[in-house]
Amino acid sequence: MYIALQLIGNIGPAPQLEVFRLYHYEDTEEYDTFMYGDQARDLNLVPFGGDAPRMRSIALWGVHIPWPGAAFLRTGGLVELELAYHTRDVRPAFVDFMNILRASPNLENLTLCLSGPTGNPADWSAEERQAALTDSTAPFVSSAAEPVVLPKLTELALSYLEPDYLTALLARLSFPALTSLAVDFEDADYSAFVQSTLAPLLSRVTAAKFSGLPCNAAAAGTALSAMSRVSSLNVNLDFLAPAWYTLLVGPPLVCPHLEALTTTGVGGREMKALVRARREQGAPLAAVYMDLEDEVSVREERWLARHVGTFERFEGSDVEDAETEGTVETDSDENLMWDGDTEVVGDHAFD
Repeated sequence: MYIALQLIGNIGPAPQLEVFRLYHYEDTEEYDTFMYGDQARDLNLVPFGGDAPRMRSIALWGVHIPWPGAAFLRTGGLVELELAYHTRDVRPAFVDFMNILRASPNLENLTLCLSGPTGNPADWSAEERQAALTDSTAPFVSSAAEPVVLPKLTELALSYLEPDYLTALLARLSFPALTSLAVDFEDADYSAFVQSTLAPLLSRVTAAKFSGLPCNAAAAGTALSAMSRVSSLNVNLDFLAPAWYTLLVGPPLVCPHLEALTTTGVGGREMKALVRARREQGAPLAAVYMDLEDEVSVREERWLARHVGTFERFEGSDVEDAETEGTVETDSDENLMWDGDTEVVGDHAFD
């Protein structure tokens, strides 16, 4: 990947490029310090010289770039931004991260997975004030009173970030058009975060996905009760407390407008009970999708097919595998490999 970044950094402007995606998968538990040395960590070559004015979609998994020099992150045309699996020492500075968002009023989809602004949230405001001292054009200091507004953002996905960090970050952002929220957290207690920060977001969305959210039963109840508008819900009960299932069954009724339910970690017997309970409470499910790995007898499948409009089984993704089609990767000897059709450049990207 280091070689790929060197090549891309020397290419020059890409005036027609709209999609830029780089994926580097590393099986490691170390996410504090970049492991490939100073030369690779401090690579100063900016892709396309920072010049890609038509950029609309960016995904960087385990790949970092010189954030301040990447002007294509701030052209105003970004619709989709995905940052994932960055060690703390190569994540964008808070000021750089917020400047990217401020410059992206058309952003519709934001994904942060073990990535986001670096630093201690307690220092973020001071960092912005310091930036304003050296740059008269620097924007205002963000805060809960003056958040950065993303007026068109409809989809937000957050994974593997600490609860205090998330609370501080989301307090500085506003998503008035948000309709879809996906979360996947572990290794901490997110109860306070759910009560203070997540529930207000859930009250506005129509689609929600919970792949993991360690919290107490009270917080689970707050989350489900907040989803008064949700019509599509995806839950992985393998990584959620049993209270989530109990609360979904009710009474009292939660998610009153729920129509489509996707589950992992729920067997046929439990799903029958849930479908029956919601029907009895006047909120029948229209569609149920269950993971093929979960035990459902033929008889239970037939019952479910009769009692919901749509019943389907799906093959869940293996948490140890990741899609690699259309990516640029490096082998164990750091030789550049092209796997499939890369989306780094589009047709006539460098005309």
